[in-house]
Amino acid sequence: MARLLHGVAASAWRYPLLTAASSYGVLWCLGQQITVRVYGKDDEPYIFGDATELTVRAARRRLASFIGKPLDAYEFGDLSRASLERLQKTCRRALGHDTRAAADLEGVAASFYAQAAV
Repeated sequence: MARLLHGVAASAWRYPLLTAASSYGVLWCLGQQITVRVYGKDDEPYIFGDATELTVRAARRRLASFIGKPLDAYEFGDLSRASLERLQKTCRRALGHDTRAAADLEGVAASFYAQAAV
């Protein structure tokens, strides 16, 4: 293996243009494989914005699953409500009883939004 690496390094040193061209070719092939596997595009080349579209689509799916309903039916406060419910379930699971009233989670959330509005 060391002999192979020594040979590659020697060739790269002697033929820098060939090395650059072959490196470009390897990176291009790798990029094409990533494009096919991640974006599912076989025939179409990568278009500017594909990564953003993929990220936004994934974020919308995760947000819809987090709040428990489609984003078309989203109403103001759904995210806060879902967050408080998950926090309550986690506290109940950890402590064995309902801690929502004891911890005044709604008061904490209201205080946070009041401070953020300033």
